[in-house]
Amino acid sequence: MRGSMTGWLAGLTLALFAFCGSAPAHDDGTKHTHRVDAPGVDIIDRDDGTRRIRAPFVDIELDGRGGERVRAPFTDVDTRVPAPKPAPAPKTFLYAHPDGLYTLAVPAGWQPMGAADPSVVGFHDPSGAAAVKVMVLADRRYDAAELQSVAQAAWARCQAALPDVKALGRINAELGGCPAVRTDVIFAQKGVPNRGVMFVSIHNGRAVTLTIRASAAKFDDLMPTLYAIAGSYKSGGK
Repeated sequence: MRGSMTGWLAGLTLALFAFCGSAPAHDDGTKHTHRVDAPGVDIIDRDDGTRRIRAPFVDIELDGRGGERVRAPFTDVDTRVPAPKPAPAPKTFLYAHPDGLYTLAVPAGWQPMGAADPSVVGFHDPSGAAAVKVMVLADRRYDAAELQSVAQAAWARCQAALPDVKALGRINAELGGCPAVRTDVIFAQKGVPNRGVMFVSIHNGRAVTLTIRASAAKFDDLMPTLYAIAGSYKSGGK
């Protein structure tokens, strides 16, 4: 890479300082192009005594009297350097709640988690390092104005299930297009430090709690996947 760049600069420098008149034109009076010994550098001599030097990302025009004008960046693309290919999107499958309450895009290979509470649905990654859970309460009709009190009740359930859980912060957010309360937490899962995020929202009169968590050591790496799962939540019309 360093050698090719040195050659490119040497060729461009040669083209700039070697210009002391126009080169012979074709018999038909048209301009012609010289290729110098440097990748991607062209010298175009014109009948009017001007010279144009083109190289990747630079385009300079000399007027034969020492003046120069830098034109817009040269638009030709060096096809010898292929553009990087975008990373393929991770494969997912669409989980649809059997009662039509919501859908959730879950990464392929994640396994369902057993839950004693029928209102809870969960999935975990093959290694068990990450998981997502959704709880939908439909014991009564919840009003949107109750969001803060519903979030407090969800936090109390979380503390009862995880005595060592600690809240790192709580902010207003969104889940499935509806207002939500987001709480970032840390806790231990079977002795392993974990980080997680809990979203609480109200959809169609039902209280929804969606939690994502991963081991603290892998949370930053898994965060894009976990947030993509939470962002895919869509409430059903029932």
